[in-house]
Amino acid sequence: MSAGTIHALGPGLLVYEVQESSDLTYRVYDWGRPQSATRVLHIDKSLAVADPSAGRRPVPLPAFQDGQCQILCQSEYFKLEILNSQTQSLSLDTSGQSFHALTVIEGTARFSSGSEQVSLSQFETLLVPADAGAYRLEPQAGGFRALRSRL
Repeated sequence: MSAGTIHALGPGLLVYEVQESSDLTYRVYDWGRPQSATRVLHIDKSLAVADPSAGRRPVPLPAFQDGQCQILCQSEYFKLEILNSQTQSLSLDTSGQSFHALTVIEGTARFSSGSEQVSLSQFETLLVPADAGAYRLEPQAGGFRALRSRL
């Protein structure tokens, strides 16, 4: 979502938010909660910066092959990829360049790097430090689908 996009999160949504840091949020509506000193509404400021053309249409996930990694979106600040595996292990590498944030969104995966091993279930996240280098993700009991974000 680009700057200036008015948006809301409601019941039944699962959101994976990757963004650069910002100390600024303009609140237009607060779901019926009264305005207070710590939860101020910013109607005028929101209208001044809102960009009606900033909205995006949802894009369906592409078809995946077993053991595939595919870019979902990227910018100068980050890259978001989806990793898909039913039976194939994925060999990945930070190359000392950037951390990798891994979040399993379906199934279960086993992370291994050197002597470290961690099992990740649905909606669990692991932060792989940039200096970790090479690592593997192996599918467990039916495979996995995971998100990887990195710089």
